[in-house]
Amino acid sequence: MSQNPLTCLNRPAILVFKMLVKKNSLIFPFCFNYLPYVAAFFVALLFVLIRIFYLPQFLDFDQIWYSSNMQKSLGPEGLPVSIPHHLHFAWFGKYFHQFINDQKSELFWQDLIFTNRLRAILFSGIGVFFLFLLIFDISKKYFWSFCGSFLIIFSYGFFHYSAMVDTGIYPVVGTILTLWLFNKLMSTNNINLFTAIFSGVVLFMNIMFHQYLAVINVFFILLFFVRLPVFSLSFFKSFIFYKKAKINGNKKFTFLNLFKSLKLCIVMLLVACSLIILAYVYVGKSIYRLPFEGEVSQENSNKHFFSNISFQKWLFLYENYSNWGNGIKTYDPRKVFTGFTNAFLAPPFQTTRRLRGIDLRYNFKDFFNRKYLIYNVFAIMTLFVFIMLVVLLPALYKRFGSMFLLILFSFIALSILFTYWEPEYFEFWLVPVHLFCFLFLMIAIFLCEKISIVLNKYAEAIFSFSIFCLLIIFTLHNWTEYVIPYSSAKQIEEIDPGWNLDYCKSLFSSGIYKHPELPYGNLYQTDYYPKKEIYLPQWASGFEGP
Repeated sequence: MSQNPLTCLNRPAILVFKMLVKKNSLIFPFCFNYLPYVAAFFVALLFVLIRIFYLPQFLDFDQIWYSSNMQKSLGPEGLPVSIPHHLHFAWFGKYFHQFINDQKSELFWQDLIFTNRLRAILFSGIGVFFLFLLIFDISKKYFWSFCGSFLIIFSYGFFHYSAMVDTGIYPVVGTILTLWLFNKLMSTNNINLFTAIFSGVVLFMNIMFHQYLAVINVFFILLFFVRLPVFSLSFFKSFIFYKKAKINGNKKFTFLNLFKSLKLCIVMLLVACSLIILAYVYVGKSIYRLPFEGEVSQENSNKHFFSNISFQKWLFLYENYSNWGNGIKTYDPRKVFTGFTNAFLAPPFQTTRRLRGIDLRYNFKDFFNRKYLIYNVFAIMTLFVFIMLVVLLPALYKRFGSMFLLILFSFIALSILFTYWEPEYFEFWLVPVHLFCFLFLMIAIFLCEKISIVLNKYAEAIFSFSIFCLLIIFTLHNWTEYVIPYSSAKQIEEIDPGWNLDYCKSLFSSGIYKHPELPYGNLYQTDYYPKKEIYLPQWASGFEGP
């Protein structure tokens, strides 16, 4: 008689294994339906291959800045410039580059720009994987999973930052992973200690990706704790915790009691907060040796970028920049509309990628003009979503439950924050725009379901096909205006001409990209932007650019 292989393990290991593979378990939900995970993997793989093939060949201020910081840290005593609002970026980039270098000896693996672009591509692939699964979980249809994935991953912001030596893609992927996790938590009763710890780690990762994701973390905890009942008239009579309710169609769900929710929330918060504190104290105190008050001691002076500030000033670094955070004082709705639109639609080729200033590019008087058509369509789509949110708010909440509230609340809060912070620049609108895409998908899914019931399957098919055509139009625009041109054109943007250009060129190898010659070999013979002031705070006045 063959022996059960599990008997080779000790009893605690068997119990842990059974917990992980228990029916409806959050940890291994794929034990029962592999197909969505297989489809998600192939969509993510396809995206990664496309992004590698169409690798961008341009540089801007931020890419040179971040690459230089990591390049200077590769020595035995080198310290990356760890910006606290995205603490992971320089450190992880340095070690990822070293890891890749240790595995390969070819020249192109020594290219710091290439390895960190590869890092962004791989990370965005993880985001695409969970994006596909998330949309499938809320729609139960592969059609919407493919459509939603195309809507988001081929938006200008996602595709642009998915191969950049920059920070933009990481908060977007963190948001997608957080939404997927929240949806799983709200769809199962088997939430155990391990799941709560894992959730706390995800919340910690969000802060490492960017501090503004604390907004989503707060709503995550609050909505998980409250677990509002499904919208009904009785909801207005008394705020009680229902034992049973229906969410996501006919799927039954038993709510956890208040005490258990509180315990799990405490575990999540303890794990997340402990890891966040350890990370910041380790970097700020152990690595940079910053004092909690006053100035840095003379022995640390001029040894690193933050050698003249205290731990508190470093921790809240953004507050030391005077050129940001004035969006409310100088409010201009055109700046908000510009930043929001530019995060979704690529501007015309040869336009600076950083897109400072105001350029709405709408013209309803000449609606079908090729120059304005795509922007006019997006404007109508935006108005449609906002109107439907007002009209269908109770119905959308009843259909999608707390998942809808998490996306809606996060979208509103982050939109207010970035209107205050830097409204005209599209990088900060990446997460709100992708949350907006989720809202659009929820509205489309809901309307399709209602059209199928009220009218017929043919009407639903026509509506679905119309949505599909709309997404193809957006994708083709971004493909022709951004993907194709910037995978072949050598362009430099907003690099200070006073910087050491020979040093900038030394960051690249000659063995990659679509051209055999040095990718940026002729780049520095082009016209530069006029010399501009580099805004550095007083504590960094001694820092020199690359």
